Amino acid sequence: MSNRVVLLGLLVMLLGYVAWSGGEQRRLVERLSPSERRAVFENTLRTYRTICVDGLSDAFQRYCDTQHDFLGLFPECDTGCVRLLAKLQRGPTR
Repeated sequence: MSNRVVLLGLLVMLLGYVAWSGGEQRRLVERLSPSERRAVFENTLRTYRTICVDGLSDAFQRYCDTQHDFLGLFPECDTGCVRLLAKLQRGPTR
């Protein structure tokens, strides 16, 4: 019984960390000045296009998924950016 409590506690801690770390990226974007945010956004989008769109490789899939989520946090992600992200959204797999 105590093993279940420990495992449940670890699971709750892990889920809390995952939720917190996702919020941390959003807070990072919000803390940037408009010019810094624009520079980070443009650099991230350029890298994402180069690695994840033009040269997509399974080796970079985790990186691309992370960058996909990160780009979605920026207010600068306009209609073209949203379309690009939607085009490359990974669907459910079997």
